[in-house]
Amino acid sequence: MASSGDSPDPRAESSGDPREAPIGGGRARVLVVDDVESVREMMAEALRLDGHEVTVAASGEEALDLSREIAFDVSFVDLVMPDTNGLDVLKSLLQFTPDADIVVVTGFATIEVAVESMRLGAADFVTKPFSNTHLQVVVSKVLERRRLIKAAKEKDYYKRLSRLDGLTELYNHRFFHQLVDSEVARARRFGHKISLLILDLDRFKDFNDRYGHPAGDFALKQVADLLRNTCRKYDFIARYGGEEFAIISPGSDSSQASVLAERIRERMSESDFAMGDGVAHLTLSVGIACLPEDAGAKKELIERADRALYLAKDRGRDCVVLAKELSS
Repeated sequence: MASSGDSPDPRAESSGDPREAPIGGGRARVLVVDDVESVREMMAEALRLDGHEVTVAASGEEALDLSREIAFDVSFVDLVMPDTNGLDVLKSLLQFTPDADIVVVTGFATIEVAVESMRLGAADFVTKPFSNTHLQVVVSKVLERRRLIKAAKEKDYYKRLSRLDGLTELYNHRFFHQLVDSEVARARRFGHKISLLILDLDRFKDFNDRYGHPAGDFALKQVADLLRNTCRKYDFIARYGGEEFAIISPGSDSSQASVLAERIRERMSESDFAMGDGVAHLTLSVGIACLPEDAGAKKELIERADRALYLAKDRGRDCVVLAKELSS
């Protein structure tokens, strides 16, 4: 049977429909699903200490039953449980609550597991052993993302448009700088890491010259879709300018950002861009810088990511370069 520990049953403390009642105060309704009692209680305790309302479930079936009654802000789902596969639980939860944020928990971290989980709709994944801080950061980013979504819905339509690039519907260059300012400030305040990826399509001028600018615009839209489908839900993606894109990845160090960049680069190299009766291919180069590993402030973070990108171009394009590879 599910338990919320010392916290009152969330179904009892809310008036009206618990699926609609806001929890408020920066707290989240969190579901922890793991068949190992010591693991789920350790996770639950860490999240309760951070002020969240936590419910635990020992099986996938129990998790689904609870999710029919309570609108959880984030659910941590173990991938290996006796009664069911964690990915099956993920798919079932998302079918029932498509807007849910679900984090998969695994003891065998592989790129394949991460890709499959996020392809199915997971917000992120956590590997065992994990730290309390990591769990708390994941939840805080989910809440921030929800806050931004709610704020965007409440704001004037034209104000929203002012933040977006008209072609790709990614964040535009101006709003990208606002996001970097706020994310760097937040990272420095709480001692978190943040990575910046700057990506540039290789030889895109040649592509435009060969296929025409309308085809180039269509390709940029496809690249934007690829980035949206590959990044985590709370990564921020912007069109940096022309054929350049930028990704702000909160909570990521350089090695984690490198995994993301390689995943994007590989998907790009494997993608077909329909051009008339045939297909074309594009590659991209990526430069990565991380705060505080490579920089202590916004300007330096951007400059070092940009220098890493230029080094990737010098190395022949279609590759990823970390700022730590730069000569001082």
